[in-house]
Amino acid sequence: MGPTGLRTFLKSKTSGAQTRQVMDNLRGVLEAGVQQLLAAQPAALPVLQRFTGVYIQDSTQIALPAALGTVWRGNGGKDSGAALKLQVQWEWLSGQLVRLDLQNGRAADGAAPAQAAPVPAGALRLADLGYFNLEVLAATAAQQAFFLTRWKVG
Repeated sequence: MGPTGLRTFLKSKTSGAQTRQVMDNLRGVLEAGVQQLLAAQPAALPVLQRFTGVYIQDSTQIALPAALGTVWRGNGGKDSGAALKLQVQWEWLSGQLVRLDLQNGRAADGAAPAQAAPVPAGALRLADLGYFNLEVLAATAAQQAFFLTRWKVG
């Protein structure tokens, strides 16, 4: 069933509270399924082998039907009003998905739950400017881990 079919089903078969319950259940299924299915081949780049792990953090956003706006708030404007942001943290050397967090589409990357999660000593943390936070970088260094980011101007 595609997004249009799901929207039609939810509008015709469920109340607002039931819609939220259905979406919460779908969220649980998605999280569990992705955790089980996603694993990449470990990377064998010699320059990265000096680290105990290479943790890559990033996100992507998926537009959803407007009927899901009460569950997954989007950015508004021209959007449908509903969007899902997938936050991932991947450990490159092992190929393992470490974290998968689902957030409202309008959530800032810097507010991702993985932002507060420490990486092991000797590991490298890679994240784009959306995650730039001097306190997080200082905590990473205090844990004897490393980070690579572009300097945020301003």
